[in-house]
Amino acid sequence: MIESVLNHDFVVRTARAVLRELKIPPDDRRSTRDPLAGLSKEELDSVADALDKAIARETVKTSLPWHFERPSDERRGEAPLVDWAFISNDSAMSIVQSSLEKHLREIPGAVVEPSREDDRRGSASAPAVTATRLRGMAVQRDNDRRVFGAFEQTDPRWLACLAAEGFRWFRGRESFPERPAEPLDIAPNARVLLVGDWGSGLPRAQELAEKVMRKWLDEAADRERHVIHLGDIYYSGWKNECEERFLAPWPVNLAQAGAIASWCLNGNHDMYCGGRGYFSTVLRDPRFARQQRSNRFVLRHPKWEILGLDTAYEDDSLAYGQAAWVQERLAAARGKKGMVLSHHQLFSAYESDSKNLAVQLRETLDAGLIRAWFWGHEHRCAIYKPHMGVEFGRCIGHGGVPVYQWRGDADLVEEPAIYEFRSAFTTTGGIERWAVFGFTVLDFQPDGTIRAYYVDERGKTHYGTQHDDANRSYEVIN
Repeated sequence: MIESVLNHDFVVRTARAVLRELKIPPDDRRSTRDPLAGLSKEELDSVADALDKAIARETVKTSLPWHFERPSDERRGEAPLVDWAFISNDSAMSIVQSSLEKHLREIPGAVVEPSREDDRRGSASAPAVTATRLRGMAVQRDNDRRVFGAFEQTDPRWLACLAAEGFRWFRGRESFPERPAEPLDIAPNARVLLVGDWGSGLPRAQELAEKVMRKWLDEAADRERHVIHLGDIYYSGWKNECEERFLAPWPVNLAQAGAIASWCLNGNHDMYCGGRGYFSTVLRDPRFARQQRSNRFVLRHPKWEILGLDTAYEDDSLAYGQAAWVQERLAAARGKKGMVLSHHQLFSAYESDSKNLAVQLRETLDAGLIRAWFWGHEHRCAIYKPHMGVEFGRCIGHGGVPVYQWRGDADLVEEPAIYEFRSAFTTTGGIERWAVFGFTVLDFQPDGTIRAYYVDERGKTHYGTQHDDANRSYEVIN
């Protein structure tokens, strides 16, 4: 990711410039060489309408996206809250961010160089956010059509064309796979790594995979191993984003494809390009062969039935009969406990519950068939008490998206959560307090119990009253 494309004001200003280009009447366009000339008025109007609404949402300070928690002024200090960590949860704005970064990287003479991160590092060895910027980048006044400063050859019309193409993808989704992957039996003592919202490609996310997740995989070479991503490759799941930010730094390399199984769920950001990168790039990679190019899968432990679901093809919902499939699978798995993996949350202490999932799975939940549920989407780690029929509800969406951590250990935890991981590091100068990334390790036991380790980017475990021989804490899920 490029530093400037993570700047809220720069992205919104750019979106306004794109919107102005989209609204220029076709008769006023310069020539057939105009990049927008091939788009119909209806297409341009549709994109302009979506972008207009997105800009309005992102500029209303009282309704910032959920992952930008605006603290009081006295706690903010001098740091603009969304200066260098803006990843929108709005599809239109995410498409603008994807288009902007792609366009900036293709400008002749635009040299990517180290960002001004040397004074923005904390206790982590990698930069707090990103390590790249564009030489000479400067943001001009809002009424200047060329918002890209030093790059005078940059034309917002080409950026508008890229954004319009992105909207075409968004409206023309990949087909929903007819069948889930064939159920796969896993070993009684399998080790399963879960990471959510990891696909940012940022240096800290890559180090999490390379240095920490790899260590947990390597130490279990005598066990069956699986790594599961709970969805979201940023900004919009484009092919190049999937290749560069997800597949390239994935903790399982191609040579290990046969020894370590890889799985990936669909996230809302993956669907902002119609799922093309997810279905046609990620799921076609040899490391994900066991998933059989499906967005749903079943792992069968002798004591557990583990279902990976798609809650993003239709946002925050189980599309194409998945709810009935869950009910059938878990009801048929007599004597086994049910575990669900998804991108979206069933419930939350900090955001809205999922009314869609609650309604669609009401019968399954009422029957007590789902004992454990792990999800991402919210960029935090939270542990929940038994709620809505789920004994072990766990949010682990803190895998790779930089967010500010304004809550302290002494602050109250919101019901029905009983614990929130609030570890943070402060950059030089003491202004920016960044939340620490992490993932979860599930060590299955033959008797059906699970040791759940919650691991941060430094390799430390947190939560849980039990300790293993290496003095690492874990909780018991049973």
